[in-house]
This record gives sequence, structure tokens and C-alpha cells, in this order.
Amino acid sequence: MPRPVPPRMPLQPIETTRLAAEVVIRDQVATVAVEQEVHNPNGTVCEGTFLLPVPRGAHLDGFSLRINGKPVEAELLGAEKARRVYEEIVRRSLDPALLEYMGRDLIKVRIYPIDPGSTRQLSLRYTQLLAEEAGLVQWTLPLRAEAPGARPIPSLSVHVQFESTLPLGTLYSPSHAVTLARRDDRHAALSFEASGFQPDADLSVLFSRTRADVGIDLLTHRPEAGEDGYFLLLAAPRLATASESATPKDVVFVLDSSGSMSGPKLEQAKRALRFCVENLNERDRFDILRFSTDVEPLFQQLREATPSSREEAFRFLARVRPTGGTAIHEALTQALASRPANSDRSFVIVFLTDGRPTVGITDENQIAQVVTGRGGAERDSLTRVFCFGIGTDVNTHLLDRITESTRAASAYVLANEDIEVKVSAFFARIKDPALVGLELVPPAGIRFTRLYPHPLPDLYKGQQILVAGRYSGQGRDPIRITGRLEGQAREFSREVSFPDVSTANDFLPRLWATRRVGHLLDEIRLRGESQELRDEVVALARQYAIVTPYTAYLVTEDEARRGVATDRQTFQWAPEVRAQVNTQLRENYRALTRERSGDLAVAGARSFESLKGASAPEAAIQLGTAENLRATPPAPVGSVTPLAAPVPPSQATPSTPSRDGINTRGQERRFQYAAGKAFYRNGDQWVDSAAQTPRAQAARQVVFGSEEYFGLLREHPESRPWLAIARQLRLVIEGVLYDIVEPTPLPAPRS
Repeated sequence: MPRPVPPRMPLQPIETTRLAAEVVIRDQVATVAVEQEVHNPNGTVCEGTFLLPVPRGAHLDGFSLRINGKPVEAELLGAEKARRVYEEIVRRSLDPALLEYMGRDLIKVRIYPIDPGSTRQLSLRYTQLLAEEAGLVQWTLPLRAEAPGARPIPSLSVHVQFESTLPLGTLYSPSHAVTLARRDDRHAALSFEASGFQPDADLSVLFSRTRADVGIDLLTHRPEAGEDGYFLLLAAPRLATASESATPKDVVFVLDSSGSMSGPKLEQAKRALRFCVENLNERDRFDILRFSTDVEPLFQQLREATPSSREEAFRFLARVRPTGGTAIHEALTQALASRPANSDRSFVIVFLTDGRPTVGITDENQIAQVVTGRGGAERDSLTRVFCFGIGTDVNTHLLDRITESTRAASAYVLANEDIEVKVSAFFARIKDPALVGLELVPPAGIRFTRLYPHPLPDLYKGQQILVAGRYSGQGRDPIRITGRLEGQAREFSREVSFPDVSTANDFLPRLWATRRVGHLLDEIRLRGESQELRDEVVALARQYAIVTPYTAYLVTEDEARRGVATDRQTFQWAPEVRAQVNTQLRENYRALTRERSGDLAVAGARSFESLKGASAPEAAIQLGTAENLRATPPAPVGSVTPLAAPVPPSQATPSTPSRDGINTRGQERRFQYAAGKAFYRNGDQWVDSAAQTPRAQAARQVVFGSEEYFGLLREHPESRPWLAIARQLRLVIEGVLYDIVEPTPLPAPRS
């Protein structure tokens, strides 16, 4: 987006108050329209110079810029001239953020005057030819455009329409948690909207086009030969055409109607099931089981989804009233028994409950045995049990063990959330199976380890799966995905390359590590901790800045055990709140295995689910943190949020909500990740995690903005995203420790 250049102090920077981008991508041509509103907060007239870094590798066919609807002249600078502009602005304004765009072309425009307290509307339009590499096309919108300490953007929206002459395959953003919708095989939409948004990363989107029934794409990262690499496999099936009939499935809806479901909960659940029944395919079969103290089936057996059977189901749901206890064991037993013997159809159970078992068999292990034991779903690769826990009085360990053993998933609906919306959205996603019982077969000579998710979930039309893992070996050969559909074995393959060295996708290690940490924490939650699990969580969290209240506790405990000096510790809490914060983190962590139900139990389940299913690591970490903080009692007024650091007075800004809605007055986050490195805040300085271990050599001091500083940048161009983090930085480059320090202020003139 156009970036206002900070004026010389003491004037305040021109603020971006609204940013909206409308994009149409036709095959490999993107037409981008950006609307930006900027505000002059100063009491004097200002001049604004606005910069738009051109996306890396982009070829701009043309662009136009308007201010308040009137065309203005803008200059397109080549990379070398742009570099000099970047350096000059960094030197003048002490703002390192632009360093990340070194090596890119630049659009530059001057706006004058901007009256005190006034706003200006900028309209930028350009056409961009997108390059394709290994079958994937990448589009990027520059968003990392604000100096450290700048105000978040109150309103941000990005909408992208895809129009393709070939069927679309992968649609994926590694940078942000976007919303995707596929209209048909050749049309799709992507959107990202936020308020109070701090633009700390460019929005990146990858997509592919394919004629295959299941599109397969692969991304790899292996910075050093001989070490295990990282990969991300994306698989997306084509949507059914008008001439194709939907794959039939069998569905049993199990509805808790115990007394605790009375009121809005039961009414929302009934409306959700009505939606599901209405959206069954014509060849589907279904039944509904209502349970409380007893279990009452609708049909006694599966019935085809005809108009008459649907109407009978609606009448059955209308009669359901809340009463009695919660017979979970009997309800699961009868639901599983509904599946016909020797059926080749996918068999799905949608299980909704708001409580713990209180009637019949109530032991968690015995109930789980119904699903995981002999004759249960563990031996049946076509059975899926999806659980919805309503409220926080559910046994999260039980529900998650059930879904884990059936390649399904759990979801927890809080009191302030709409059951109907969540269940309906879920059922719309699994409406049309494309492949079940998936297995991933590596190419010859390649070995996969630590795949997430594992085992693989089913693949549904209109959806896609992302599999992150490690690999050893190298070569170019077909990778295969196998599964079954309507009793028939199916296989899809594509020739891919697993290189000896690959550095293009440096987000992959953190994506894999985020999923790995989610898996390890879930293992601790469900089965108890061990020193090996703790040590691996600590190592990954520190290396990749995967900081949640749970990992923060393990890191602080590890550093205390090793006797790390206070000024070298990852989290620099003020002495007066250190004990309080440590106690809070310890209690949250211990609740993982101790609490099976309640606010903290549900928060843990939802938090780890966000990490395990991460597609954009930063968004998943923030969501996981927000889940924990939501269930944590409010901290006393004036204390420090556990995962935030005090802002130095020179960078303090008025109170603004963070992306997870948590008020951060006088605070900002203390960790960030850039281009393979994790950084932690220690006072005014950001510290590379690799610099925390004791070193024999002294740090080499470099003054920010000096000739030596820019010489370091030219000698090590890979350091651009690291040096862009802050003015005061402790950084390790090729084993050498650098201390980036502020210039010595000039002496005040004598009066």
C-alpha cells in the first residue's frame, strides 16, 4: 500500500485511517485498485511523500494515482534509484521499516498541502503481470508499511476475485488468515478484513491452475544440504460439474436434549440440524438420535433423504424438549451401530452435547472404548465422528479422543457464539466427499517424517488440505495421494521436486513448527507430560517465536532451571509483577492435564486446535493466545499483560485494540519472527534468539544509519528483513554478533 514517509520530528507521522484493496486476477494478470485515506494529526500544514514498494518480481504494465479524485503525477523508480531513496529516508527519519523493500522498484508521489487535521483520499490503480514457478502463481500486496510504534489502521479490507480459463487448484495465503470461497472450478474469491490492524507483513497469496481431478502443489525449504528439509503439500479437488452427481454418504445426527440444553442452546442446535437435513444430497441416507436419560432414534435405521423423510425429520426436531440427564455412552453406541455392514459409503456422525456423561456408563475410558476399541471406528477407515461441545461444561478430553481416533475434529461453541452458524458452516464444508482414507506416498528416495495433520483428514469438494512435514533425500519423481471413494481405490499423482537446497519459502519452518508445537501441547493435555515433550516445546517456541501463555510458562521454567541471568531471559517482566505473571502462567499450564471441563479446558482445546491447523503461523499463534487470555481472570489494573512488553516513552501511542481484541494500552508485543529468525524484546532492544547463549567474542557495535550500517546491509543482503525490525538490535549474522545502537545525539546548542 502507499506508505506515508515520516516527517522530521517533532511532527507526528501522517496516519493511514482506512485502506481498501479491490483486486481481480484473470489467469496471470492482476488488476489492483487501492483506496487509502490518510490523516494529518498535526496542527500545521504538512507535505506528504508517499511510497509504494512494487511487489517482488512484479512487472507493472501501468499505474495511475488520484488524490481526492484528481489525477496527480507519480514517478516509477527503478531498483537502483529506489535503493538510494530508501537509504536516504532511513537515514533522515531513523525508520528502518523500509529496508525490507531494498531491491524493489518504487512508486513515489508528493502531496502538498495536507491541512491541519484534514484527510486525503488516495486512489492507486495498476495492472501487474504475475510470474508462475513450479505451477504456482504468487500475488503480493505490500502491507508492511508502518514504522515501529505507528498507530494500527482502523479499517482494512482486501477483496480478490479469481477468474481462470483453467480449473483453479490451490488457493493459499501463508501470511494471513484469509477467507476463501469457490464459486465453481474457474471462479473464486478471497477476502481479508480487520480493524485496529498493525500491518507487519505483506499479504501474500499463492494459487495454481490444473486440469487434474485433484490438484497437487508442493513448496519446499531446505537452507543447508544434508539436513532435513521442510515441505508443504497442498491438495484441492475440483468441484462437481452440473453433469456429475454427488458422492452418497450416510449421516447420523446425535442431539443432546438433556435438561441443561434448555433455552437458546437447544433451539439453535435444532435449527442447525434442520439446515443439515435440508442440505443432504439426494442419494444420502440419514437418521437422527435424540438423547438425554434415554436414546430415541427417528427412523430406527438409515433412511434415504427424500422430501417425505426430511419433513418427518423436521417434525421430529420440533417435538424435542429438554429433559433428563446425559447418556453419552448409549448414544454413541447406538449411533455407531447404525452403520450397515459391508457398506462402502462414508459414515459420518455429527455429535452435539453441552455436558459431561451423567447417565449409564460415565467413565471416560469406557466411553472412548466404544469408538476406539475392537469393532469400533479404529478398524473402520470410513467412519468419522465429529463432536460439537456446547458451552464449557463438556469433557474436552473425551470428545477430542473420540474425534482424534476417527480422523475427524472437535469444535467448541462458547456461550456467546451461535451454534446454528458453526454447525451449519461445518456441514456445508463436508457435504461432498472427494476422497476418504487418504494416504500420502513419497517419491522414491524421499522419506517423510513428522507430518501434520496425521493421519490425514478426508478431502471434500470445495476444500483443500495442507500437509506440513520434514523430508530427507532429494530427487524429482511423482508424489502420490491415495484413498477410496464409493468403495473404489483412487490415486492421484504429480511429479514434484525435493531439492538438496531450497531457500525460497522461508515461512515453512515456522509453519511446521507451529503445528508441531500444537501437537506436542495437545499430547501433554490428553496424555500427560514428559521431559522430552517439554524440552522440544521449549526449543521450538524459542527458535520460532511460537509464544502463547503455555509455551511462555515452559520457557520461563526452563530458563529458571538453567539459571539464565535475568537480563538474558526471554521475558522481561517488571519485578513487581513477575511473581503474579509466573503464577498465572503456571496455573494455566497445569490446568491442561488437570481440568477436563470448564473455561480453561475448553480454552486449551481451542488454542491447540488453532496451532495444529495453522495455515498462517502468526494468525494461529495470536488466536491461540487470545483463547487462553479469554479464559484467564483479568489481571489487576496497572499490571503487564503476560505476552506484552512496556512501550518506551518515545514510542508510546494512545490505547488501541490489538488484532485479538485485547486492550494493550501502553504495551506492545515482545516477540516477532522474520525470515527464519526469532526476536525478543529486552527493554528498548530487540534480541536475536541466537544471541542469548553466552559467547566468547564481544559484540561488534554498529551505529544505526551509519556508513558501516549500510555497508553491513550491502555485504549481507539477507539481513534486510532483520535490520528492518528496529533501530536497536542485537543480531547474529554468520556467527558474528552485532549490536545495532542509536546514533549519539548532538549536544544541545549553548544559549
